[in-house]
Amino acid sequence: MNDLPDRIDLPTPRVKLALLATLFLVLAVFAVFSTLTPARWVGWLIAAPPAAMAMVFLLGITHGVGLSMDREGFTVHSLWSSERRHLWKDVSEFKVGRRGRVRAIRFDDTARTGAMSDFRHSMGRTNSWVSPLVVSGGLKNACNLLNAFRDRALAR
Repeated sequence: MNDLPDRIDLPTPRVKLALLATLFLVLAVFAVFSTLTPARWVGWLIAAPPAAMAMVFLLGITHGVGLSMDREGFTVHSLWSSERRHLWKDVSEFKVGRRGRVRAIRFDDTARTGAMSDFRHSMGRTNSWVSPLVVSGGLKNACNLLNAFRDRALAR
């Protein structure tokens, strides 16, 4: 455990985000130019959702989403909420599980209180982090790193 650095950042693999943005942009362009009706607005209407998704992925490239770990805790950087900080002393062991149909890193956060947190705890874990794109080594790698950082912090 002593070979862990003081801080590690797992940024979003920008190539994946760029490829997804390109894919959705191509779908949007295809929707505009392949409309068979005389009303061109139908093509633009069909193109709007993939174009919006392309913009979200491009925003992910520039915004710097990812996961940062240090000796005190970890921070999740996402598009929708700027940063969410969790302290090692407040979280349980990390496991890869499911959140609906999506694989996620799941954990309990004792610092979160309230009715919704109690409901989530009755269902299993109070927190989950769903973003397989964020971790370059995959969710299992991120889970192992999170557990190693947590174990080191709790051993002090």
